[in-house]
Parts: sequence; structure tokens; C-alpha cells
Amino acid sequence: MLFMMACSIIAADYWVSKDAEGLLYDDIQAIPEKKVGLVLGTSKYLNPKSEHIPNLYFKHRIEAASALFHAGKVQFLLVSGDNRTHDNNEPKDMKNDLIAKGVPEDRIIEDFAGRRTLDSVLRAHDIFGLSSFTIISQPFHNTRAVYLAKAHGMEVIAFNAKKVNFAEAYWRNRIREAFARVKAVLDVIERQERDHPGFRMKKVVIAISGGSCSGKSTLVQALKNHFNHRIAILQQDNYYLSFDHLTISERSELNFDDPSLIDFKLMQQHLHDLISGQIIKQPFYDFKLHLRKEETKEVNSEPIIILDGLHVLGRLEFRDKINLAVFLDVPEEIRIKRRIDRDQKERGRSEISIKKQLHQ
Repeated sequence: MLFMMACSIIAADYWVSKDAEGLLYDDIQAIPEKKVGLVLGTSKYLNPKSEHIPNLYFKHRIEAASALFHAGKVQFLLVSGDNRTHDNNEPKDMKNDLIAKGVPEDRIIEDFAGRRTLDSVLRAHDIFGLSSFTIISQPFHNTRAVYLAKAHGMEVIAFNAKKVNFAEAYWRNRIREAFARVKAVLDVIERQERDHPGFRMKKVVIAISGGSCSGKSTLVQALKNHFNHRIAILQQDNYYLSFDHLTISERSELNFDDPSLIDFKLMQQHLHDLISGQIIKQPFYDFKLHLRKEETKEVNSEPIIILDGLHVLGRLEFRDKINLAVFLDVPEEIRIKRRIDRDQKERGRSEISIKKQLHQ
């Protein structure tokens, strides 16, 4: 479970960061001009009920937004945040502090329903009619906001407010952000699936490999459950060639760890089709008869595609399609014990034949 959670966090972090590459700016001279800057909200004070400890994240965002406005890089500022409690009115606080820094009141628009980053981004488009704008927050926050905006069809860039440089705040927010990015990915998947079932969204390909019986299928099933079955799975074991010209005794002597026995051409085509949004008909392999079955299974294109198999990381035809690679490094003695147990129970093989294949 912990390993599955770690893989989810790594995948989401990669996905979100990759989508925001080249769209975050630190240099006010280099950032292109946009009509509107979206300032993402946070509390003015660390404890909204007390005015003793200022929130530096708030302070630096106001400074960045003011600087951007006075440099002529934006003409208006949309301040979006939460105001559900009497003690914490983020848009009002942002507006007042921007006015104090010389931004005219009529150039500031308040959005009082920006309770989450996703709300702020979607409302900028749906309520305020913006399709292109500049996001203003700290870099970790900007990355996620840009990802969300792009995933919903907006053309955005971001201006990085000054970071808060003390260790406690860094690690607290880094951990929070890791889980927030997983949630952001799931939010996008859910919305895209609802609006355009499974086909419009950019696909992420995760390759999971490791020695025989290292736990690949167990991890794949855990990920499938975690992501509510929004995963398309290509299992290498289903792509063995059919050796119907051989007798069953001859087929049982084949070394099924040999990559030449696998129909990688068909597997590559199926990966291409899934990435393109098409439905595939995946074959099944009968390991007791050592034959490809006549029936197939329809697999829908999903936002996450998993390649599962012993050789998937070593194949050049897959390498440029893989976004995240996972290798399960499990001690050989554990894998051999698992292999013997599995092949005897599920594939009707003897312990002697299993050990013979393992040492070929």
C-alpha cells in the first residue's frame, strides 16, 4: 500500500511538473504581457483569528502582483480566495493590500469563491470569461495551477512570487503539495472523463518491470483500485505468440522468459492505439495449454496506461512512450519461491520443470 501510494505521488508530481515546463517566470522583464493576472489566495495571517504573525506567502504574492502591475505586464488583477469565515476574507485582504501598494481600486476584481486552486482557475474562465491570463503565486503552487488551467483548455503563464525560506514551512508545504498534485490529477481525470469520456486527455504511460514474481501484477492491481479503474493495462504475459504447430509437450519445454516468444509488434501497436484514444482487443494466453486463446478482451483508452512485464523497460519501441518507469527489485530467493507456488497452482507445472526453466 505504501509503495503504491509512493508511485501515485511520483507519477502525479512528474505529470504536473512536465505540463508546466517553460511557463513559470521569475524575471519580470522576461514574462510576456497578459491583460489579467490571477492572484491565488491565502490567509493574510498564519492564524486568521490573530494579527500577530503575518503569512509570508500572502505578503510575497501581494508584492509580486503589485510589481507585475506596475511593470505594465498586467492591466487588471483578479484576486481569488476564500471568505467563508468572518475572520478570514482573503480577496478583501488582497485588494486592500494591493491598493496600499498603489494599484487602483478599479483595476482589482474580487472572486470570493476561490476556495481551492481548481475553483480559482475554473472560475477565472467560467465566471470571468478569461481564457488567457497570468497566475501569481509561489513556484510550487504555480506549477499545479498551470497544470490545472492547461488541462481545461486555458492558455496561461505564471509569475513566481518570492519563496518562503525556512525549513519548517518548506517541508510542510512540500508534503502538502505532493498530495495536492495527486488530487489535481484525479480532479482533471474526473472532469475530462465526465465531459469527454476518457479520450481527450493526454495519456501518461507507466512501465512496471522486475524479475519474474517480483510483485508487478500485485502493484498494477493496487494502482487500478486506487485510481478507480481508470487505467488501461497491457500485460506482457498476454502477448506470447501462439505455438499451435507444436505439441503440448514441446510447448511446455519452451522458455517463457525468452523475449523472442513475445509478440512485441502487436503490443507496440496496441500501445499506440491506446495513446491515440482507440479501443483495443487484447489477447489472452492459456498457460496450461501454452496457446493464445481465441477470445479477446476489449480495453478502453484511459488517462493512465500501464505496461506490465519482465521486458518492457528493455524494449526500444516502448522507451520514448514511457513517462514513468518502476522496477521492482526483490531478492531472488523470494521470487523463486513465489514462482514455484504460482506456476504449480495456476499453470499446472511441476517443480522440476519450473526450476529447469529458471536455470536455462
